[in-house]
Amino acid sequence: MWRWDDVFKPNTNNQKLIVYNDFLRALAKNKKCLLADLNADMQAAIAKAGPDKKGNLLTGDGFHMNPAGNVMMATGVLKSFGLSAGQIAKLQLDAPPAPPAPATPAK
Repeated sequence: MWRWDDVFKPNTNNQKLIVYNDFLRALAKNKKCLLADLNADMQAAIAKAGPDKKGNLLTGDGFHMNPAGNVMMATGVLKSFGLSAGQIAKLQLDAPPAPPAPATPAK
């Protein structure tokens, strides 16, 4: 099964993602389109957590985003729309609290 966690481990497929993401950035610039570069945001969040961080940082199961992953993705989209960090912070303060994450069944 494909997992988000695997996207950030060095392998051949990750090298393909670099070329693909570079293409998307160039295409958006050429067409004068907004681009929410969520891959760059995810890479930055993982780098900030450091190499000692174990487990799923932004996903609940290695594929589906957890609340932190959802916030990272929403923030990236809002930034691409031109919202400032202050505007995004205000939106986060106005948001209702996230429901608790469901318990993960034991494997």
